[in-house]
Amino acid sequence: MEFNSIYHVFNHANAKDNLFDDDSSYERFLKYCRVHILPVAEILSYCLMPNHFHLLIRTRSESEILDHIDNLNIKNAQRKRGHPNVRLKPLVKRDAEKFIIKSFSNCFNAYAKYFNIKNDRKGSLFLKNFKRKKVEDELYLKELYFYIHLNPIKHKYRRKPENWRYSSLNNIINKSSDFLSFQYLFQVFKDIEDFRTSLFNRQTGKYPEIDIDDLPSNFKSFSVRF
Repeated sequence: MEFNSIYHVFNHANAKDNLFDDDSSYERFLKYCRVHILPVAEILSYCLMPNHFHLLIRTRSESEILDHIDNLNIKNAQRKRGHPNVRLKPLVKRDAEKFIIKSFSNCFNAYAKYFNIKNDRKGSLFLKNFKRKKVEDELYLKELYFYIHLNPIKHKYRRKPENWRYSSLNNIINKSSDFLSFQYLFQVFKDIEDFRTSLFNRQTGKYPEIDIDDLPSNFKSFSVRF
């Protein structure tokens, strides 16, 4: 993943498993996103479905990520001072590009571990290697804001996208989130009301057709359970 770049990040559960089974699991996934992803990327929007998820993110600059790595190593060293029995964590290498991928992997691995323990489950929770596609123009970015937030309609979980609790839609409309970035929304929409009106107008028409050919062949029509 490149620095200062917008990506559509997505993945889904193995076989016919679910990723989320109650409110606490959705909340825990978002908690891990805050802990692991925010240091390396801004989160622009998201939608968590029972067996898959979508994240729209923008990676941070190389200097920002290197500063974060340095701070991690400093804090790790400080833990040792005055506590000789404290075991130091391995030094984090100053490789910002690899650290981005590692941070996303840590997020998903932490959630999988939580979910498996919670449900007395073993084995891989996600399909191997999360998918990501770089967003290189404003038209695609705009379509992704539609695509992600209309996912509950596509999969017939709700008739109105604002009634799905596990997406960023209501946070964006109310501009109430403490971790979402709104800067790039305003590059493709005039304001929040323009986004809201455009999304609801799109809801009454055809579901957004965007280039998602790199998704697994069974993803578009994957049978979801809750």
